[in-house]
Amino acid sequence: MNIDLNDKWIMTYRDSTYPCNVPCSLYKVLLDAEAIPDPYYRENEYISTDLCRCDVTFTREFDASPELLSSDMQYLVFHGIDTLSAD
Repeated sequence: MNIDLNDKWIMTYRDSTYPCNVPCSLYKVLLDAEAIPDPYYRENEYISTDLCRCDVTFTREFDASPELLSSDMQYLVFHGIDTLSAD
């Protein structure tokens, strides 16, 4: 049984939350939410470089069927997590 977990994620950054779909990046989510100026415009790239110095958390809730939970093993597989991740 597979559960697609690509959509309905929440990114938490500096005590603010932003809805997102994965794959994504900190910059894309903040830019889509209009929380940062366009980093490709003029000198804005210098403003944006310090954004990655803070922790970012991505969370996603989902329901697992009783059948899945009662099986001997469950796997949560991520294809392509980038940079650092922790459980």
